[in-house]
Amino acid sequence: MPSPTQGAATATLEQAEIPPLAVTQGGVSAVAGGVSRPGRRVHVALAGPTGLVGSTFLRLLGERDRWLRGERDLELTLVGAINRRRMFWLERGASPAAAAERLREGSAQNWEEFASRLSSHRGAPLLFIDCTASEEIARRYEGLLRSGVAVVTPNKIANSLEFDYYQELRHVSRQTGAPYLYETTVGAATPMLQTLQDLRRTGDTIHRLEGVLSGTLSYVFAAVNRGEPFSLAVRDAAGRGLTEPHPGMDLSGEDVARKLLILVREAGYRLERSAIDVEPLVPGELMSIADTGDYLRHIARFDDAFATRAARAAAGGKRLTYLARFDGSSARVGAAEVGEESPFARLRASENAVHYYTDRHSPLPLTIQGIGAGPEVTARGVLADVIHAALDAAA
Repeated sequence: MPSPTQGAATATLEQAEIPPLAVTQGGVSAVAGGVSRPGRRVHVALAGPTGLVGSTFLRLLGERDRWLRGERDLELTLVGAINRRRMFWLERGASPAAAAERLREGSAQNWEEFASRLSSHRGAPLLFIDCTASEEIARRYEGLLRSGVAVVTPNKIANSLEFDYYQELRHVSRQTGAPYLYETTVGAATPMLQTLQDLRRTGDTIHRLEGVLSGTLSYVFAAVNRGEPFSLAVRDAAGRGLTEPHPGMDLSGEDVARKLLILVREAGYRLERSAIDVEPLVPGELMSIADTGDYLRHIARFDDAFATRAARAAAGGKRLTYLARFDGSSARVGAAEVGEESPFARLRASENAVHYYTDRHSPLPLTIQGIGAGPEVTARGVLADVIHAALDAAA
């Protein structure tokens, strides 16, 4: 029976030991035990600063500032931010805590102008962080990377567009040396992608994979298996910030399909989204209901159907879950019954897990497991990627 490896825990900043705070004196970071060399400055610009993940990231960035200066000689300076309505750009930098105020004082949103500022930026290395779910922004990654701008994102769209674009982003990143990091696109801060990449770098071959890839649906099905109404579980998940901006994206299966597509591509396979068989949990036409409250009221009519499915599974000693599978040629995501002995049946609410079956890990797979949803854990994963990219860009 598969069990998590020693490296399966969610290796995030949340688990790191935090050393004594540092103070900055004349541009030199003074820390306990001596004085380090002058700090390395990296400018950062953020899309989505007022969303759940973006605003949480800004809070964490402010909280970790002294530690970064003292322990990593790294100064991350927020020079710009943009949301759907407003934007600002300040070369001198702005405090992360003041980003919302700077937005109010800034100008009307203009993506062409903001992108121009990013691409023409000179001086300290620049890192662009995309905490939106926008395809328009995702389509700009290639141009930013070509301009030498590093990109960090939890936005799944860029890596789940056409395969050629997925490949081109990696090619341009290698060509220009501008980092492109996206660990949080699958599993929030659980290191599913890093582990997969390390397997391939060391010569392993991935033959198949399967997993529970939605912290949202993990939470929902855990509740349904306990006898709670389906619609109430979705409402609770949305209230906790676990769903996509529109819960219909989670219930459509599209979010899981994109994550599976990213994993399969990272495993070395050429696959398009159209090749993935997706079972939606509710009819797709409900996505036309834009208001979240109205949407949640409409899905209540499916409560009895899910209660029946959960009861039938329990009668057979099984549990309902939403499973993603790739067998080396075909890919599918959908509701599935798993035996009580399955690691997928024992996941706690919001947990994700993936099994990699490889040359080295077979018949017993390599299992990565951890919390897979929520703005706090996702933002911490984004910050980890930002630190890695900034240190690389400033090297």
